[in-house]
Amino acid sequence: MTRSNLLAVLVALVCVSVCTGLVAAADLLADRHSTRGLGCASCHGTTGPQTAVTAATCIACHGAYTAIAEKTARLDPNPHASHRGELACGECHHAHQPSVDFCAQCHDFGFKVR
Repeated sequence: MTRSNLLAVLVALVCVSVCTGLVAAADLLADRHSTRGLGCASCHGTTGPQTAVTAATCIACHGAYTAIAEKTARLDPNPHASHRGELACGECHHAHQPSVDFCAQCHDFGFKVR
């Protein structure tokens, strides 16, 4: 097998893996929502993606901030029981860009934000 043939096979395998879901193309919130059957309008409403999603939209599906804090209570410290109070979901969670660890501005907890 020639080098170019091997490269072509590898590219084909990667493409098949991504297209069939064996390997995630991206680990963004929008992708995870999409795989659960939620389209753009589920979060953005009828205005489309040009409108930012509010925390109220997140809470409508994921529950009140206190309920979210209960779900992450096993984490130490609990990122949803912050000394900063109830931060807007978008401070950490981004649908179309990698999410960020807001707490890392001051702390080194090593949160892996999804």
